[in-house]
Amino acid sequence: MNTVFYKKEWEALSREISARGADGEAVTEALSDYYSIFDDGAVEWLARLYNPTVGGFHYSNSSRDNESVTTEVGSFSLLPDAESSFQALTVLQASGVIRDFAELPKEMREGLKRFICSLQDEESGFIYHPQWKGLMRDGMGASPNADRMWRSRRGRDMSWAIGIAERLGFTLPYKTAYERLGDDESREAMPDYLTDKDKLVAFLDTLDWENDAYYAGNMLAAQARLIGAAGLGRAAVGYLNERQSPETGLWGKKGGYAAINAYLKISCAYNELKEVIPNAEKALPSILECATTEERAATVCYQYNVWFSVKNVLENIRSHGGAAGAKRAAEISRALLPRCTGAIAATKKKLLTFKKPDGSFSYYPFGTADHSQGMPVAIKGSDEGDMNATVICTSGLANNLFAALDISDYFIPLFSPCAFEKFRRALRLTSEL
Repeated sequence: MNTVFYKKEWEALSREISARGADGEAVTEALSDYYSIFDDGAVEWLARLYNPTVGGFHYSNSSRDNESVTTEVGSFSLLPDAESSFQALTVLQASGVIRDFAELPKEMREGLKRFICSLQDEESGFIYHPQWKGLMRDGMGASPNADRMWRSRRGRDMSWAIGIAERLGFTLPYKTAYERLGDDESREAMPDYLTDKDKLVAFLDTLDWENDAYYAGNMLAAQARLIGAAGLGRAAVGYLNERQSPETGLWGKKGGYAAINAYLKISCAYNELKEVIPNAEKALPSILECATTEERAATVCYQYNVWFSVKNVLENIRSHGGAAGAKRAAEISRALLPRCTGAIAATKKKLLTFKKPDGSFSYYPFGTADHSQGMPVAIKGSDEGDMNATVICTSGLANNLFAALDISDYFIPLFSPCAFEKFRRALRLTSEL
């Protein structure tokens, strides 16, 4: 279907790939087949998750359709959240449904502004959701794991709120937590581990970098911007450098997807902190091996992390290598083109495991993740698509794939030219509920 709508774009992409020495027809055929996964139903599904009363997007249908969820630690409301709202905007723009956020209905843009601004805490500048207040503000219990998840959630939500404000052109009502880290008077309200190098190292030491490098990397990546704002970026990177394998360029004892999942998070931290990833090219063989592995993808992140990791390596080489780095990154991408068709086909096969009839994607093969960074977001056991998985499987994976192959300038929209109108119609129906 997409090849019919964007015939000229596909032809231009084929010519460009051929000009780079690969078989343009074979690569575009593989990409076109990959695009067959996507349909406009995903855009309509997304529109129906917008809550016009609150002004934000829900995580999933079960979040929208149920007032609350009961967990082992209590009962919580199921309301829109900043991360789902940011991801909804990402799907719309990065998949080609819209080119500019000004195209969104005025009522939606004003609703998102009202919603995000209502979440900011005046005292700390952080973002707190009312449905998670008991967990976020009072901690998540006595266990170290629960406390770390709370820190990760808080760091991510700060980033999502700032991202939405930047995209829609508004300012948060109070100074952000990042801004306060540069203000001595406000610094005392910040987490203890952001106030001193030794305290940061002590915090990082509580994470298991050998046996669970993904979890450790995720905790760091979620707070990398805060760490950088605190002036502790070099300390964090020095810590990471000491724990990397100089032979493989990876972290931790595990191989396969587990190693690449960890690599993605850790490489994101390096790029956020604008630091060189040591031994970056040495990691590429392990990353690319996972592009076609027969290992089962337990979540939508597994195949996504492969292409994202390649993109991060290339981005880091370009950012810190000058003209030579830009040339080397282009050489790597050009070498990938002739042998990427199998990896693209394997990616499609993995993604179909998570595809739902309504066009959305689920986090697990047979259902959604009912918690996000430790916070309840959906009804447990729901076999449904969710916002996090859908942004990963649509715009997230496609854009990283194109970036890894260095053909982003030829990116083709995932959905039909009618997708935005279908989004608007579904949105009107939502507003009438």
